[in-house]
Amino acid sequence: MSWKELKKTSPKKQRELFIELTADEKMIVDVLQQRESIQIDELYFKTGLSSSAVASALLTLEMQNVVNSLPGKVYKLT
Repeated sequence: MSWKELKKTSPKKQRELFIELTADEKMIVDVLQQRESIQIDELYFKTGLSSSAVASALLTLEMQNVVNSLPGKVYKLT
């Protein structure tokens, strides 16, 4: 009997409906809601946050699938 082993697929992860955002993340999301996409330098200017705070918040937002990173250090909401 040449049984073929079925590939086990991992269950798809559903996006959370209500994500708890920090104050920095909320500020970035608010700015991104006003525009379709924005460069990271403009995010520094509009939010008034340091570069490390913006980078940290953007990384967290990317991991939560809230923000997409585009070429040229441009970000947009998912």
